[in-house]
Formats: sequence, C-alpha cells, structure tokens
Amino acid sequence: MVDDGEGPAATECGPNRQRGLELRGADGVELRGADGVELRGADGEAHREIRALLWEDRLGQLTKRLKVALDRLPARKSAEPKVRLAAAMKAVSTVSNVWLAERLKMGRPARVSQYVRRFRLRGGGNAGSCKAAVPRVNT
Repeated sequence: MVDDGEGPAATECGPNRQRGLELRGADGVELRGADGVELRGADGEAHREIRALLWEDRLGQLTKRLKVALDRLPARKSAEPKVRLAAAMKAVSTVSNVWLAERLKMGRPARVSQYVRRFRLRGGGNAGSCKAAVPRVNT
C-alpha cells in the first residue's frame, strides 16, 4: 500500500488527506481512499471493523515515527503525546473522534477536536516532528 502519486501527500498535521488506494478482495469487498472511504460488498458492521483495523494500523505507523509508546501514554486526557497522535491521525485519515477518544483514552469525542484544534493553533500542526510523522503510505 504505497502512495501511487495521485493526490497530494500530507505534509503536516492539517486537514490534508491522501487518496488513490484501491484494493479488491476475493470476497467482493472493495476499499478505496486513504482509509477505506468507500467499501462495497460488506455490511455496516464489517465496514466499521475494517475501518478500525486500518486506523489501528495507521496509529501503529505513527507511534513509531513519533516515538510514542501506546502502552505508556500519560493518564491525562489532553496529554501532549495523545494530542500529537490524534492530530497526525486526522491529517492522514478519516479517523473518527469516537475511535480516537476510545483508543487513546481522551474522554468525550468532542474533546478530541478541541484538543487537536488548540494544538494546531499553538503551532503544533507545523511542528517538525508532526511533519516527519506523516508517512507517504496509504492505509
């Protein structure tokens, strides 16, 4: 799953999304987009499961690039490593606030957007570590 050159590559923790991935499985499920934006041949529950798997994979990639250990995240809901991961995830995928809030233990889903917005307003969206964290690999 590599960037095929179609569409802009995300370069910061902003709203850019990578596009162009297309996969077809033997079971008739078709994925398109950065993280399974379009799924055919599966029911709603299967769609949620596939998206969660794709998001989990992308989170794993970003934790390595940002050098953040998921099992050692601070307890505080707005902790900087959690917010950095959330901002990077939002920059490269269509991850939901619900998934981020649950996975990173950030409290209510609406708070995830607030934390990320404040992070970007403080210049976090242009931080070198954030730019370096955005891989050129589509999931």
